[in-house]
Amino acid sequence: MDLVAAQGKGDQKIYVSRSTDLVVARLGDAGGSNDELGSSDFSSLFWSKLMAAAPR
Repeated sequence: MDLVAAQGKGDQKIYVSRSTDLVVARLGDAGGSNDELGSSDFSSLFWSKLMAAAPR
């Protein structure tokens, strides 16, 4: 899968995948377990659920 991503202040994120016609935008307050780079558990949880649901 091709993927372009951007991360903004407060754990805001944008993911774009042309091959799957998928655009994901996360807005709002920072999600739990922030590290020193401002990342939260959102990305790993979201993508693990998305990949599990994707057709193979």
